[in-house]
Amino acid sequence: MANNSICSHRERKRNKARDKPKIRDCRMLLVWSLLTAALFVFELPVIFDTLSDIRQSRSMQAYADEFHRMTKQEIEQEKERVRVYNAEIAQKQMQNGFWYQGAEAGDPLYESLLSRNTPGDDANIMAILDIPKINLYLPVGHGTSDGLLQYAAGHMYGSSLPLGGKDTNAILAGHTGLSTAKLFTDIKKLQPGDEVRIHVLDEIHRYRILNKKTVQQGPDEPPLLQMHQNADEITLYTCTPFGINDSRIILRAERIFPDLQRETEETNLMETEQKMLRRLLLCLVFPVCTGSLGIITNRIISCNRWNRIKYGIKK
Repeated sequence: MANNSICSHRERKRNKARDKPKIRDCRMLLVWSLLTAALFVFELPVIFDTLSDIRQSRSMQAYADEFHRMTKQEIEQEKERVRVYNAEIAQKQMQNGFWYQGAEAGDPLYESLLSRNTPGDDANIMAILDIPKINLYLPVGHGTSDGLLQYAAGHMYGSSLPLGGKDTNAILAGHTGLSTAKLFTDIKKLQPGDEVRIHVLDEIHRYRILNKKTVQQGPDEPPLLQMHQNADEITLYTCTPFGINDSRIILRAERIFPDLQRETEETNLMETEQKMLRRLLLCLVFPVCTGSLGIITNRIISCNRWNRIKYGIKK
């Protein structure tokens, strides 16, 4: 009886010794799983920003491809159509001031200007906004619909189209602080004197920021968006502060010369997209590799423990 009791005690002790590594292994597996999940969460902003960059790059590549298919005569005809449209906008603004006409124009003429894509498509790009100081390179689309502003800057309907010329002020709007894309987040870093560029058709226009103002949403906005007589300007417009959006940052810039020469798509957009895809792949692979390495390491340690218990090997 005593022998049976001793055997039973030894068996319980042995089972307990075997259970300890199992519990420890489960805990370690949970730790590595949580670490992998934490790495994914930590990298989500980078992943979303990269996906947005890829979408922007493809939109701009489509714009560049369409532009290269246009003949010199077609480009000049398009410029003339835009000049006529901008002259009408200038006349209206001089008489009535600037008025915001809504996020989606619903105007076939407007959406057909500076566009070679299907009207109404959110990839209907009219120009490219380029700000070297903050490394911003964004497509500019027709209107300011929410779908468009998730990945691009929008042209405010009712303002001049961004072709430049006397009596023009193209208003370009963008979101700030999105978790899925950078967009106009760094606009607040710009100061008077900084350069802004607009790539449109076969031209690259240069603008110098004149002033930067932050105003409450309301009656103070329209005067700051109004066209100035005989001026060739653009206005950058975004909401602030992030999450509240009850104020507006408004930057006015004037045209400077000479224009830049358009190189064979100075945009090396395909190369840029390949770099973005590599960055995205790295973001996805790193947490997986880290988690896998941890699980494999844990498994090796676990096997060593089991071997020590099985063969009675002491440390």
